[in-house]
Amino acid sequence: FLRPLVDKVFSPKIEVSDVIKPAVPPEPTYLNARQSFRLRIEEAMEDIAVTVKETVAKHSMETGVSESKLRRKLLYLLNTTGGYVDIKERLKAAAAHVVADSTLLKRYEEAITRQRTV
Repeated sequence: FLRPLVDKVFSPKIEVSDVIKPAVPPEPTYLNARQSFRLRIEEAMEDIAVTVKETVAKHSMETGVSESKLRRKLLYLLNTTGGYVDIKERLKAAAAHVVADSTLLKRYEEAITRQRTV
């Protein structure tokens, strides 16, 4: 009988999962109502700051512009472009969410205490 000099060596098949571990999706981070409200306030402040910077940069080169005149121009710009209304609406929605969240929390606590007393 003829036999090969070396026995056949079969290496196991390498799968992609053997080399690369499957990606684990990050756990979602949820903001509670207060954190969301704070975030929206910060966004609104950034929007106002951008408008202030633009207005000051535009009118600071003018000679004889007093601080009160610059303030009036800024307020006029915020009123005419809808800046105040936009900010107010965003904050109103966030505030409503905070109030709803706090009433839900109170109801939950009341339900828990009622359940314990029964």
